[in-house]
Amino acid sequence: MNDNQHYMITHGACGTTMFISLLKELGSSGPTGGHYWNQHSRICRETNRGKVQSLIGLVKNLDIPDHANLVYLYSNPMNALISLTNRGFLNVPNAHCLNMDGDIEGLGSRNSWTLEEYLDNGIDYFKFQDHFATWFEYSQRRYNIMFVRYESLDRLLPEVMEWWGFDRSNAMRLSIHARKSDWTQQPEKIRKGLVNMFNHHNDYLLGLDDKIVLETTI
Repeated sequence: MNDNQHYMITHGACGTTMFISLLKELGSSGPTGGHYWNQHSRICRETNRGKVQSLIGLVKNLDIPDHANLVYLYSNPMNALISLTNRGFLNVPNAHCLNMDGDIEGLGSRNSWTLEEYLDNGIDYFKFQDHFATWFEYSQRRYNIMFVRYESLDRLLPEVMEWWGFDRSNAMRLSIHARKSDWTQQPEKIRKGLVNMFNHHNDYLLGLDDKIVLETTI
């Protein structure tokens, strides 16, 4: 992989913008000179003749050199949904849901949702679990990918920098702040709704190591 090409995959709302700022500061760019190391929207999805390509299908079609080192950054989905809600991403039209390969028709069944309404409906239209599984379970990788939990990023950041070919000391240039979107600080009904929607997936994530490296399989 060229030194200035770095690929980040994420469901969003988990520190991606922070990483982008650091990569810019370090002189990184994507393979088209701009944003392919950017977050979900261009790395995970595009349309082709009106049909949506799969997440992995798009990645295979990108000009990602063999044995490139990718990072998939994820977080507690309950915190991530609160963050998306705070940014207005439960309103329609919603490009973020589309970019995640979510159920845009389901989300668009009404023009806007409150967080309580969304949770009462009981369906995760953003498909956090599917997004993670698509990358984690894919077996035809021509690339290496490191899965990193945002909640452990402060400790793991030096390893991420090294993974991307930077000096580990660059980790000192990024400050990891406590999340403002803390699901445990929500009203009781919201907390119960978040647990009902995401507890299975979040328990699965918590059962994984904070950092997992999957190497190329081809």
